[in-house]
Amino acid sequence: MTNKELLELRARREKLEKETKALAQKQRGLEDNVCLLEEKVSIEELEKKQKELRKAVLDLEANKEELESKLRKKPVRKKVSKSKKVATRLENKEPPIVEEAKDENSIDDLEITTVVDSPVEEQKPVKKKRRFF
Repeated sequence: MTNKELLELRARREKLEKETKALAQKQRGLEDNVCLLEEKVSIEELEKKQKELRKAVLDLEANKEELESKLRKKPVRKKVSKSKKVATRLENKEPPIVEEAKDENSIDDLEITTVVDSPVEEQKPVKKKRRFF
């Protein structure tokens, strides 16, 4: 091999190494850009989902307020048809009401009116802590 060929090969190697470094830097930059874009896309999706959930919550709250206002304004009415169970309950609990109903012969359609002041909350039973020795 001659000096000339050796110089050409070294120059070619240096050129390829520079191109490799440039491509590696470009690759790192593109990978960083891809990560940023992926984060932006996921953030946009979360914002969209959050916006939809907020809208649904607002709709439900408006519906709840509307129903609560209806409950405050009007008493709740329930119609009870004649049945043996209802008649025996009324006889056992409140005999005067049953006697009045028997006098009027109108046990077939009793109307019970219940006024609701506020929603009833269910209470959870309190669990006792057990200590083991």
